[in-house]
Amino acid sequence: MPKRCSKCKHNYANPPAAFYRNASRRDGLESRCKRCAARDQRDYNARNKDKVTARRKALWAAYYAKHRERLQAAARIRVNRRNHERKRDKARRLVTLYRLRRDNGKP
Repeated sequence: MPKRCSKCKHNYANPPAAFYRNASRRDGLESRCKRCAARDQRDYNARNKDKVTARRKALWAAYYAKHRERLQAAARIRVNRRNHERKRDKARRLVTLYRLRRDNGKP
């Protein structure tokens, strides 16, 4: 059954794909389509940039304080993996260079 967006008035043939869920509504879907909701959210964020940025920073600081050990452990794993990959890549380059010199008769 098609559903019409209350904002852009576009009819959508597949409402579950075009609308966010909302359990408090009779059909279980929001009244605005995902495109209109996203556009409104972008506009709000652009108008209230300072407030949005401050809120995100506060939320991140609280999350970081609560999950500090886990986040630091994950960061250490990423750094160690990156360092290992760099060493491996350097060794591969050196082997390739050695083989090229050996095969071309250069010292």
